[in-house]
Amino acid sequence: MHLLATAQIDTIVKDTSSEDPLVCLELFKWALQQPRFRHNVSTYHITIKKLGVAKLYPEMEDIVNEVLSDPHVGSEALYNTIIYFFTEDRKLTKAVNIFKHMKNCKNVERRPSIRTYNLLFSAFLSRGSSTYINRMNMETIRCLFKQMVNDGVEPDIFSLNSMIKGCVLSLHINDALRIFHQMGVVYNCMPNSFSYDCLIHGLCAQGRTKNARKLCDEMKKKGFVPSSKSYNSLVNSLALGGEVDEALNYLREMIQNQRLLI
Repeated sequence: MHLLATAQIDTIVKDTSSEDPLVCLELFKWALQQPRFRHNVSTYHITIKKLGVAKLYPEMEDIVNEVLSDPHVGSEALYNTIIYFFTEDRKLTKAVNIFKHMKNCKNVERRPSIRTYNLLFSAFLSRGSSTYINRMNMETIRCLFKQMVNDGVEPDIFSLNSMIKGCVLSLHINDALRIFHQMGVVYNCMPNSFSYDCLIHGLCAQGRTKNARKLCDEMKKKGFVPSSKSYNSLVNSLALGGEVDEALNYLREMIQNQRLLI
């Protein structure tokens, strides 16, 4: 009876994917009233995702509270989905609380993964509205990154680029360069075009045009094409520094590579 009900509810919830998410919620509540029935990771995950996609955050949070109160229910993927929707709802504190819950899980399969950390990196990086706030957020990102490495979670290109971007936004350009140079040596993860673009923009913003041009040359030798942001940063920085001819050269190159003038 219990196994049959679980399978039936799971199937019905999945089959209502194109319907009103409130239908899914009512079905979820109805299932709880059935004798000997308990929701599993799958039904929790589907319901939370449907409510989150529909931005029905208060309803979603009620289901999340049920998940957190049941020690027998949980998975790394489920917790990551909850973190994602909490960050979408701009509730970073609640997202961090889910992260802490994962850290305290005795089941290693429920603990934070590289995706968990990247979700939090992305959330903190998108919340900066001033240099002061960016610096505060960067301290949190540094702590998260340190925890990630200490817990044996290997950084990927996204997490390393997040560190670089965070350092640039908080005006710690030398720290960004240090991470950039460690990528292949320490983390066995080579820089991509975003790594270069972020640093070029950051260097130009601080008037370090010579360093930015050197990175741009290195970037092109590796087969990457600078972004519109990189070209515009170089053109503006060179023009302000009185190097008009060089600025024009980059402008022509930008047009040739079909990059837009911002």
